[in-house]
Amino acid sequence: NMWTLWIFGDNVEDEMGSVRFAIFYLLCGSIAGLAHLFTNPDSIVPSVGASGAIAGVLGAYLIFFPTARLIVLFPIFFFPFFFEVPAVLYLILWFFINLFSGTAALADPQQVGGIAWWAHVGGFVSGMLLCRLFLRRRRQLQPDEYGLEWAWEPRKR
Repeated sequence: NMWTLWIFGDNVEDEMGSVRFAIFYLLCGSIAGLAHLFTNPDSIVPSVGASGAIAGVLGAYLIFFPTARLIVLFPIFFFPFFFEVPAVLYLILWFFINLFSGTAALADPQQVGGIAWWAHVGGFVSGMLLCRLFLRRRRQLQPDEYGLEWAWEPRKR
């Protein structure tokens, strides 16, 4: 979880600012917990974890950086192979693995193995839906007298 938060979270935090990111993170975690609770109402096992909130960060990353590319490690036996993949492909695949696993877990909740699949799904979807509400307000710079944009102007949305 912390590795994923470090890789994706720093970019999302840059877009939101630290305080907004913290509120966003906690809100996604709360919604993820509710998603887990609603899909496991008979569970007597308490659920505590960061994965639902981090899934929200992944959902925000998908919205904010759809053209980003990731370098992923894929070990084959003892040999590490590195591949560059589009972030959108990686994140959508991650989401559907969790959605499929969560759906399968509904059929037999005893076989879940302690993983809150629906917390991941709920966190990811809430992150996608809420992330734009937490964007940092950026000051718009004016073009100079020659009609050129400033070199340091933030990217346009």
